[in-house]
Amino acid sequence: MHRYFDSHVEYRFFVRTKINYYEVNRDFIKFKSYFKCKIYNMKKILLFAVFFVPFIYSAQMSEDFDSYADGDALSVVGAANGWVEWSGGSGTNDCTVSSTYAFSGANSGKSIGGNNGLWTWTDFTEGTIKFSMQLYVPGGSNGGYIGLGDAAMTDQPNSINVLGDSLLFALDWQAQALIGTPVDIESDSWISIEFILDFDNQTGEFIVDGISIGTGGTSFGSSFGFGGINFWGQALNPFTGTQLPGEYYFDDLLVVDPLAGIEEINPLSLNISPNPSNGNFAINFNDSFDNAAMTITNMMGSIVYSEALSSVSNSTQNFDLDLNSGVYIVKVADDANEFTTRVVIK
Repeated sequence: MHRYFDSHVEYRFFVRTKINYYEVNRDFIKFKSYFKCKIYNMKKILLFAVFFVPFIYSAQMSEDFDSYADGDALSVVGAANGWVEWSGGSGTNDCTVSSTYAFSGANSGKSIGGNNGLWTWTDFTEGTIKFSMQLYVPGGSNGGYIGLGDAAMTDQPNSINVLGDSLLFALDWQAQALIGTPVDIESDSWISIEFILDFDNQTGEFIVDGISIGTGGTSFGSSFGFGGINFWGQALNPFTGTQLPGEYYFDDLLVVDPLAGIEEINPLSLNISPNPSNGNFAINFNDSFDNAAMTITNMMGSIVYSEALSSVSNSTQNFDLDLNSGVYIVKVADDANEFTTRVVIK
């Protein structure tokens, strides 16, 4: 379901031959009374399609395209791994395998000129899931569209959009807002992209080349699950509705629970409130420990805050931390005990 913003708010976008620069008036994301946006379904030849979704549900799904051959239609050779067409057909309007560019191995996936492929699995509705991929935008491309939806693609609450060969951004469609700010990218090179969805708090964090661009909202949650990625070979401008034939390549796809290897140990011993917060929160220590070390770690595994704590027993400590939006792991440990939980920063 491809959509665009229809806004009375001023929008300016200047494009040159290879989009050497951009100017975006971001007033359209300000929440004012005159901000009256509507979501329109992009008219497509194939609507109301019924998809067959294979039962694929595990802690991790991956795709590197190296078991296929150049030119293969993904819905044909990759059906067992969840690949289908937008139309529900097979091999007619599909993304294909390409040996032209590859981040690892010999092949990658390719979406060009309106190709519309889906990588699907059984919906996730709770916890935290990270989707990651490598993206290649060739010089001169008009861009492309990558939508995050449920397995049946009844809706796509978030998307990753490429305009031209040098501008990348992520969107929260329900809020009609950018997630973070647009990112300048370099064409003819591989770009690492991660999207971390926290279903319990309904947030989505957008990460490019290991740098958190920002955290926004998402409609994914207990009542609407995350079950697929739409690789559409069209460059969709969500502010104007303009569509142009695009081209991009994708490799090393991974869907994984980023907290799978991080067990929450005695989480009730650390009560964080409010959670989510803006970085100003309190930790209620419902247990006692002596000379403990507290660390806060981001989803990339980097320690962003640490503190040595003296003897604490059934007390509350306030924190006012300048942290980027995202999901963080809080760990407190002494010689006898270890407590681990998570905190969400908006």
